[in-house]
Amino acid sequence: GVLYGTKAFLPMMLAAGRGHIVNVASLAGRVALPGSSVYSATKHAVVAFSESLHYELSPRGILVTTVNPGLVRTEAFPHSDAKRVMKPERIAEVIVEVVKEGKAPEVSIPKWLSALQLVRLVAPPAYHFGMRQAVKRGLRSTRVDESNA
Repeated sequence: GVLYGTKAFLPMMLAAGRGHIVNVASLAGRVALPGSSVYSATKHAVVAFSESLHYELSPRGILVTTVNPGLVRTEAFPHSDAKRVMKPERIAEVIVEVVKEGKAPEVSIPKWLSALQLVRLVAPPAYHFGMRQAVKRGLRSTRVDESNA
């Protein structure tokens, strides 16, 4: 979708001298999550493609924004009743806001996810410690789920 969408609409935007491409990646595009290596890799690719494209196209009047949502309620996500899971409509609202306000190059939803990315860049040991703790908690809850099955 990301490459095909860009290929389809970019020529028209270049001809007009303006436009805004919004690509939806994921928190997994910035933070590699355990148990989702392939998903994380593909979302990292979307982030890198979009960021590179942003710097290439912004001098030509075209913005490129990556939207990185956290957990979103979808058929593919089994924990759709979890407290921090967002409705897809919330992501759509943010995309409309991004285009109206001309935000670029990256937006995280919810905004506190930006702090997690910052910790990863500024204090890698603290980030890795926190991730190890999260994995331990996650593994415990998985074991409980498996024992109840």
